[in-house]
Amino acid sequence: MKKFAALGIVVVAIVAILIRMSAETDVEARIRSEDIRQMTADWAEEPELSYGDFGDDCEYLRFRPMLQKRYREGSVEIGHQAIVDRWRWITLARSVEKRSAGESVGISAGCVVTVIGKHGDGVLVSYENPHFPSGSQCPSGAVFVLPQAMFKEMTNRYDTYVQQAREVMTEISRILQEDEPADLGFHEDGDITPGHRFEVANKMWVKLAQRVGLRPIGDNCITSPGSHIKILGRSDRKGWLVRYLDEQAPMYGTTCPDGAIFFLTYTELEELICASA
Repeated sequence: MKKFAALGIVVVAIVAILIRMSAETDVEARIRSEDIRQMTADWAEEPELSYGDFGDDCEYLRFRPMLQKRYREGSVEIGHQAIVDRWRWITLARSVEKRSAGESVGISAGCVVTVIGKHGDGVLVSYENPHFPSGSQCPSGAVFVLPQAMFKEMTNRYDTYVQQAREVMTEISRILQEDEPADLGFHEDGDITPGHRFEVANKMWVKLAQRVGLRPIGDNCITSPGSHIKILGRSDRKGWLVRYLDEQAPMYGTTCPDGAIFFLTYTELEELICASA
């Protein structure tokens, strides 16, 4: 009886595995046929990245993956690799770790995808994340589909964006390495000069230009009316670099933390400090 019971358990386990494999095959087929078209359409409408859109994903400036078989041009082949150019949502084609096939997760800039299969206008890829993904981040070993057109452009876009980011970071370093401008008090009229302060009149979403505590570069936060900003310097490319001053602000949540540094264009500065009529 024990042998029959054990055999029954094995049979049930095998059937469960086959059902799961069949379900995942169905999911993969659905993803290949439907999601490629949608991802291609979404990709065509993606805005260009700017500094701060990277965040600290995969330490995009300090760690550039070495690709063993980088895709360069021509047809995409099995084994070709690319570097993910930006955070985007994908749908898992197969279960991985605690994630199920069909689940949506985010892939991060600086991580590597390798082609393991092709299907029409799409490529089936495996994903490598050298760090420790958490939350909605995609884990290493994940398999999903990307449009071929997107895959072909990823690495070149990544390299372009990183170069742009490095140039802006150099500019930030230049401004911040200079002596902190003397506090000139609140600006009243005339030209704006580094050292001038302004009272924040409106809420505005901004992107951090420098890490603050555990808040990474590119993290979005919102200003609070009644807080202050101090002009640190000016960038010809990005506008004013400012420091946010609010000793009561929490270090977590959506509110900008005290000491946060970010860029404001001239228009954004006006919108931030001018009280609504």
